[in-house]
Amino acid sequence: MKPAPRVFTERLPETGGELSLDGEAGRHVTRALRMREGDELVLVDGRGGWSPALLLMTGRRALIKAGARREAERRGHLVECWLPLIRPSRLETAVEKLTELGAGRIRPYYSARCGNRRRSLDLSRLRRIMRAALEQSGNLWLPELRCETGLDELLRDAPEFLLLADGSAPAGNLPAGGPSESGRLALLAGPEGGFSEEESAVLEGVVSHRIRLGAWTLRSETALIALHAALNAALFDPGSGCGTPERKTA
Repeated sequence: MKPAPRVFTERLPETGGELSLDGEAGRHVTRALRMREGDELVLVDGRGGWSPALLLMTGRRALIKAGARREAERRGHLVECWLPLIRPSRLETAVEKLTELGAGRIRPYYSARCGNRRRSLDLSRLRRIMRAALEQSGNLWLPELRCETGLDELLRDAPEFLLLADGSAPAGNLPAGGPSESGRLALLAGPEGGFSEEESAVLEGVVSHRIRLGAWTLRSETALIALHAALNAALFDPGSGCGTPERKTA
């Protein structure tokens, strides 16, 4: 049986009740999903909350009857993804796929050899992309999306477990284990121009593991997506780790 579609809303009633979705959310239900009156759906709020719901009325807005909000337990470490500033279309792809994979925090950065430094991020558009990816994937948590910052600032507060996608690293498996229960975990992909000598020197002291992701040279977003997917598969139980929540059904 096909699972009920998931629809994002920031206004998930704690005890249940009727709510209306208009604008983009309403159009998504009635046009994109082509739902009809009486169809079942699942509402999610991006903070681990979800509730089974029923579509009561369609039209210019969607009237929905929601059950009481339920809270899913988030297990495993929250994973930070450090992504260099790249072309907007590629950055959007990275944000979409990292959301599907269960990233807990996405931190775009600029560095000495990083392009597009003068172009501000369109955070509103990126968050819309994240919400759509959340609905599609069954994930229950939206990543925290930060404004761009300097790589040097990120490295000054580097986590105890920092994995770097590095095509020059020796071939081998991902490291067993991970950070301590209270420790932080981050994934890093380098910029298109590579790291400067100063950045490389700092990385030598803070990178826990350098991971080679195959024989080919990967673009920054591809490397980070592949690293997150490999980490999900290798280090954590399915559905419970690497910031990926257990998929709940209504």
